[in-house]
Amino acid sequence: MSVPMRRVVREWPANDAGRRAAEEAIARGQLVHAERHGDVVRVVLQVPAPTRPRQSWHVPAAVMGGAVAAVGALVLLLRWVVLWLADHAAQVVGVLGALLLVLYLLGRAGACPGFHCPGCRHR
Repeated sequence: MSVPMRRVVREWPANDAGRRAAEEAIARGQLVHAERHGDVVRVVLQVPAPTRPRQSWHVPAAVMGGAVAAVGALVLLLRWVVLWLADHAAQVVGVLGALLLVLYLLGRAGACPGFHCPGCRHR
């Protein structure tokens, strides 16, 4: 398979650096034409045309697959939480009620629960 080529025009200084660049272009077989204009040498080079990198479908497919799996796992977890709460609603309400009762009694017994009201003695 041949590499597509394109021609480019460059201007190099007419000094040792320009001479070395021209020698390198000749060694690589890229120099097509050169002409001097005062202190500048205008050269025409034949260089490989830039190619676009191939687009891979693997990365977007992996990202989409991961997103679908994450959403699916989240839906299953939410479903499990809702069903567990539905099955254990009485126990959850009972535990929360008992906890509130204990906090209320602790506040009445003189131990400050941490939330100060205007008439709290524990400021």
